[in-house]
Amino acid sequence: MHDFTDTQGNPVDFMLRAMALSDECGNVRTLVTQINRNHATIITTATQDQLETYRTLLGRAEAASEAERIYGCGSQLKLSHPHIRQLIMSGLLDVRQTMDSEVPVLNLAR
Repeated sequence: MHDFTDTQGNPVDFMLRAMALSDECGNVRTLVTQINRNHATIITTATQDQLETYRTLLGRAEAASEAERIYGCGSQLKLSHPHIRQLIMSGLLDVRQTMDSEVPVLNLAR
């Protein structure tokens, strides 16, 4: 695995910024995927400040996942957010496919 610390700074900061962007645009599927994929790394390497930020994002992800279970997958997407608009226009995000998919589940048992 490539070590990005020389060119990208602290990898946990990078992960948290990516998660914060997903949270900001209501992209719950991506946020949950990011958490599931990076949980062990963050828990074992983050500073106390980073852990506090992570816990906040984790709580927001839990609430957003619950909202999507109630209102449907993709219901939290902020379609007017520039990042979401860019993903849709580039074809990287298909809103219809998102709405037809399963609600993401947090899996922190790793």
